[in-house]
Amino acid sequence: MFHFAICEDERPYLEYLSEEIQTVFRNIGSARGQFSIEPFNDSSRLLDTILSGKQYDVLFLDIVMPGVDGFELCRQLRAREAETLVIFISSKEELVFQSFAVQPFNFLRKNHVHEELPAVAREILQRLRRQRFHQLTLREPASGRVFTLPLKDILYVEAQLRYSHLRLRQEELNIRLPFREMEDTLLPLGFLKVHRSYLVNYRCIHRIDRQELSLSDGSRIPISRGRTGVVKMEFMEWAGV
Repeated sequence: MFHFAICEDERPYLEYLSEEIQTVFRNIGSARGQFSIEPFNDSSRLLDTILSGKQYDVLFLDIVMPGVDGFELCRQLRAREAETLVIFISSKEELVFQSFAVQPFNFLRKNHVHEELPAVAREILQRLRRQRFHQLTLREPASGRVFTLPLKDILYVEAQLRYSHLRLRQEELNIRLPFREMEDTLLPLGFLKVHRSYLVNYRCIHRIDRQELSLSDGSRIPISRGRTGVVKMEFMEWAGV
């Protein structure tokens, strides 16, 4: 299931846009039953929802709105979640170039949504399905249990005796696998060994300080003495900075 949100301060256009998006995605046969849509006519309420931990796969955002505009909302989102697809919808076509600074997936003209949305919808589905392939599959030898987890949802892994403790965005898991095995699996996939007991997903790092780092959910993870420079360098390599 893919989760969409729409934010448009003018209620009549919000209703029109919701209907258009539902119709277009339902007409793509492979998308039927695979998406939900949550409309917002208040950008501050959408921002509060995101900051409270709600995740969306796609955001359709007006740009010029009272209070928090579409650009600022997207900046706040990017500070927490890099992979959400943002589609700006605006009648002000001159804003398309300014929008590049916050990395939108696409830009739709309000007066041409009916014609432009079908092609963009197919591109959205292709991207979302590629993202879903970025998954980790783990198997406990003793129990035979198999776990399939999106890589972007794993915040960190902590060594705990004979278990590896996984902190996900929405839950926590204890998997009976040696921490060394988790290292071998996750280090090539963008996880950083910041401490002898912690592997951290670079995608979820918000800030790196001298002795600890902060994650997008507010968690704080210790950095081993002398490893701060290495952690920063590895983070920049993965992030392409």
